[in-house]
Amino acid sequence: MDPSWLLEVTDRTFEREVVERSREVPVVVDFWAPWCAPCRALGPVLEKLLQEGRGQWVLAKMDTDRNPVTPQRYGVQGIPAVKAFVDGRLVDEFTGALPEGEVRRWLRRFLPGEAERLWKEGRREEDQGHLDQAEALYRQAQGQDPRHPGARLGLARAALRRGRLDEARAMLEDLDPQGRQEWASELADLRLSLSEDGGEDWEALEAEVRSHPDNPEPRYRLAMALAARKRFEEALEHLLHLVVHHRSFRDDGARKAMLEVFEAVGPRSDLAERWRERLARALYR
Repeated sequence: MDPSWLLEVTDRTFEREVVERSREVPVVVDFWAPWCAPCRALGPVLEKLLQEGRGQWVLAKMDTDRNPVTPQRYGVQGIPAVKAFVDGRLVDEFTGALPEGEVRRWLRRFLPGEAERLWKEGRREEDQGHLDQAEALYRQAQGQDPRHPGARLGLARAALRRGRLDEARAMLEDLDPQGRQEWASELADLRLSLSEDGGEDWEALEAEVRSHPDNPEPRYRLAMALAARKRFEEALEHLLHLVVHHRSFRDDGARKAMLEVFEAVGPRSDLAERWRERLARALYR
């Protein structure tokens, strides 16, 4: 068994090894004690299923005698107590030494499906710079679930890198981030990169704006070209100018574009917070 799948955690390491780790892979916590006979019966069952899972989830074992704080925090009243954490949250739990079949069914309630597993593997490959392998995994994930947002975003990034802009745009049509901020930000970022104005010569547009400062069209196109190049601060400066002086241009397009930038950089980022305040002052002065 890969030793990284099985952890011994303490009150001191719980936040890092369980809560934070669960943002990458589901973590199952087995609250047990050496004197507990049902715990000794359940432990091998969990480890057998962990071996079968081959990295789909991680098992964290906590000795409640040595670590009383965390069990109290999570309402452990009897052991063995087993709790599952996904994306930093407690999502499911049971108490007692359940038979193997019931534990197996319990695991299926929160473990990722095949499409999710392939997407995560693809994302790891992409983060390591293995772009061809990542794209192949994203295609496999989409084959399992044609509407999987992570797979479609990965394929859109791959198509954008290869200059296949129409293919990239098609991947983003009707894409639902399903409430996941990571996907929402990636979607907004890709939409900015793929906007019709994003590929324009920003230097030529900048010269046009200097020559015709009251014309909203080149300024808007310049802002979108800058945003596509992730020069967000400069883009937002031009967009705010349009909000103040040409609010109705492109059906309130500058304000909408600012909101798209906020989503792309992360709605709680310092940049988004700062410019959201400036936008509010401009709108409600």
